[in-house]
Amino acid sequence: MQSLGFYRLDQATLTTILSACDRPELGIVNKMECRFFNEMLERNVITWTAIISGLVQSELYRDSLRKFVEMTNGLVEPNSLTYLSSLMACSGLQALREGCQIHGRLWKLGLQSDFCIESALMDMYSKCGNMGDALQIFESAVQLDEVSMTVILVGFAQNGFEEEARHFFVKMLEAGAEIDPNMVSAILGVFGVDTSLGLGQQIHSLVIKRSFGSNPFVGNGLINMYSKCGDLEDSIKVFTEQLILSAPEKPSPYILLANIYSSQGRWKERAKTIKRMKEMCVAKETGISWIEIEK
Repeated sequence: MQSLGFYRLDQATLTTILSACDRPELGIVNKMECRFFNEMLERNVITWTAIISGLVQSELYRDSLRKFVEMTNGLVEPNSLTYLSSLMACSGLQALREGCQIHGRLWKLGLQSDFCIESALMDMYSKCGNMGDALQIFESAVQLDEVSMTVILVGFAQNGFEEEARHFFVKMLEAGAEIDPNMVSAILGVFGVDTSLGLGQQIHSLVIKRSFGSNPFVGNGLINMYSKCGDLEDSIKVFTEQLILSAPEKPSPYILLANIYSSQGRWKERAKTIKRMKEMCVAKETGISWIEIEK
């Protein structure tokens, strides 16, 4: 440790430093945190978990899994928090094989029924495209919450199971589950041209009742839903409300509305939308040029 220009630090102090460095906005986790860790003469489960978790929080998933493998090859036994971080790394990498191996270890240790571990396993399997195992864990879980339900709902949506996602959402409503904006945003994202407008209107009523309209993801989801269902007037109405509720300097609602007008061949309205966006001095998104928007 003296090679770094510091006094020798004990494990408690180092753990505090490692935990402080796992904030991704600091941008030093890969350099400073790993350097501290590699200089340690003794490592316990707390310091191992701190480095693995810190790498995950910085989205350095592969490095995190390498540290987990290094830990399991040593004498220190991981705890539930260590396994939780390693599963998050597998989700980030879509590493199904490694995730299954960790699941096997959890099963042998009797930790697979841990509440947080179950949610992490569902997320890992769904991110890896294995909705069968994700749903099996969900159905066998003793305790469920909004996080678990959102994981399954988003998993159905992201893996192309639109009909299953809609049925699952309806079952959640019928069961009296607590619905949050993340769930609403996920279900609105699976609406296609063949989806019932009635279901979309029911979800819109739920949004109004729960005061989710100020959420930009929910608002954009409603605009997209009405557009795909062929109800342009309600799509425009929601868009107007969304502009009032959300920050008017954001470019995405303007671009979405311009695309809606394009799909309907309403070129004058589209031109007015682009003009208004420029008049409001809305900053364009990175990677999108005005020429591309105006095509």
